[in-house]
Amino acid sequence: MTAEQIESQHDDWTTETLAQAAGISQTSYIRRLCLNGTLQARKLGRDWIIAYEEGLRWLTARTAKRSKHS
Repeated sequence: MTAEQIESQHDDWTTETLAQAAGISQTSYIRRLCLNGTLQARKLGRDWIIAYEEGLRWLTARTAKRSKHS
């Protein structure tokens, strides 16, 4: 997902949409972050829903961390 697409995203994230935005092929990583509390999320049936702001916070921190290590 491009930065422009992320900026146009204003709905809550699913594990799938957040994984796509982060460039991660496996949604299981995002689910693990929800389960261990790294990402604040709510369970809706079988899915995890991450608030837009929380997902954006995590993406920003992830990008900064990855840039720092490059």
